[in-house]
Amino acid sequence: MSSLVMTSGVFAEAPIKMLFFYQNGCRWCMQMEEILHEPDMEGLLSRRIQVIRINVQGREKTSVLGKEGRDLAQEFHVYGTPTIILVGGGEKELLRIPGALSKKDFLDLVCRYLPDMGKKTGCGKKNGTL
Repeated sequence: MSSLVMTSGVFAEAPIKMLFFYQNGCRWCMQMEEILHEPDMEGLLSRRIQVIRINVQGREKTSVLGKEGRDLAQEFHVYGTPTIILVGGGEKELLRIPGALSKKDFLDLVCRYLPDMGKKTGCGKKNGTL
């Protein structure tokens, strides 16, 4: 797990950050991107989570974290894409999801690790819908 001391000011802004590590041309990354862009999913995530997309091959600095994507991938020990990492208050890694998941499986995991989210948003309803 990574220590986020250098970027702790950024992580104080939102209760939970979702770091979505991807690379161009990765079909599994595109699958997860489509799931994250579904209107119901965007609505759910925007209530509690700030999604930060990080291109692991990118040399441009991410606007929120101020570091290059490849440096962040190294810092967070990301060895494959897609990888999603949820980071909570106190700079604590809450959940790491290596690889692509179905919408239902993704929701189940997020709701399991963020139990209070389900009570407020209807997260985790049956058959992968919100």
